[in-house]
Amino acid sequence: MKDNHVHLVTTNYWPEPTGTAPFAADLALALNLEGDTVTVLTTYPHYPWWSVPHEYRDLPNRSKQDGAISVFRTRHYIPKSSNLITRIRYELSLFSNLMKVMKTNDFSKIDYVVTIGSSFAGHFIGRKFAQQKKIPLLIIIHDLIGKGLEQSGIPGGKIISKLVQRFESSNLNKASGIAVISPAMQNALKEMGVDSNRVTLIPLYSTNTIPERERSAAKKANGWDPNYFTIVHSGNMGNKQNLETVIAAAKILSSEIDINFYLIGHGNQEARLKSLAKGLNNLHFMPAVADNDFPNVLGGADLLLVSERASQLEMSLPSKLTSYFFSNRPVIASVPIAGATAQYLDGLALIVPAEDSELLAEKILYMKQNEGYRKLLAEEALEYARKNLTRKNGRKRYIDWVMDILGN
Repeated sequence: MKDNHVHLVTTNYWPEPTGTAPFAADLALALNLEGDTVTVLTTYPHYPWWSVPHEYRDLPNRSKQDGAISVFRTRHYIPKSSNLITRIRYELSLFSNLMKVMKTNDFSKIDYVVTIGSSFAGHFIGRKFAQQKKIPLLIIIHDLIGKGLEQSGIPGGKIISKLVQRFESSNLNKASGIAVISPAMQNALKEMGVDSNRVTLIPLYSTNTIPERERSAAKKANGWDPNYFTIVHSGNMGNKQNLETVIAAAKILSSEIDINFYLIGHGNQEARLKSLAKGLNNLHFMPAVADNDFPNVLGGADLLLVSERASQLEMSLPSKLTSYFFSNRPVIASVPIAGATAQYLDGLALIVPAEDSELLAEKILYMKQNEGYRKLLAEEALEYARKNLTRKNGRKRYIDWVMDILGN
């Protein structure tokens, strides 16, 4: 594998703090450590804020990461709201601007292409580049785009989801290899007509070390009352998270004097969620925190929360789960029972049917009153993470996959 030149195409990349970006950056570094020369084609940081933060607006369009990885960035249209029209504009803008970068730079020495993420444009650009160069194309899927339009609640998404799925499956069938992160996603690709022989299941892994924190000290570091039972949701605030259910559960529990909810992060539904939560004294919003503060956010929780729409079945899997598990804190998940996340969390979290705020509130009280069960769930998840989700194990799985496809 040494001395290969790899072209990595991803819409999301470092320094974005969540989602696909940390994984994409870590994979680029892993490939480079194996001896490959890595070139990254990406965008300016915009997720989960859905705008480019001020501190990143002046990033150069060409730079070096860790002194070794060449990073090419392009600007593109970033939607302020999520609907069918804005999604189409987003994809077209990505395609147009990524193509400009390809055409205006010398990428002649490339041995294989890897695409990562949830944009159709990124995967299509990767395919086009691989076909032109007659080199292998490897696709890593974190979100199914057609299924996402159908399941994520984007207005108008269902109208064209079947058409997008046909384009998506056609693109995937041109790949030399495909990696997916959940069995449900693997089954969905089979239903879409993707050749199963091309598909490999490789779980997400933790790209960051999450040291355990003493709970009371972590709460104090966050400015939280250590005497309150604290429920934390960290990450994107978008359509598919369906945090309306969490807000409704907080309203039901508003008479409980020692329970606090914290929604930490950003997203295109953030303003609407804040409006819905107006007047609630037990639910608080916090901006995304720096990496060195993140262990305190998780460590200060008595209960970590995952939330999804009832329609979200196999389109994606929350990347936050790896960090949740390593924090040694119990997880409660308001997710569709038949979905990918519920399958993944079986035995590792308390699962509540999605969009049932009354049952979610009831189970939060149950967890509050059952410290032994909380400890058991946290320990099971931590043991699973240590066996399966370490950076060392995760990198090895992906490197082995790449080497197998390249025939090394």
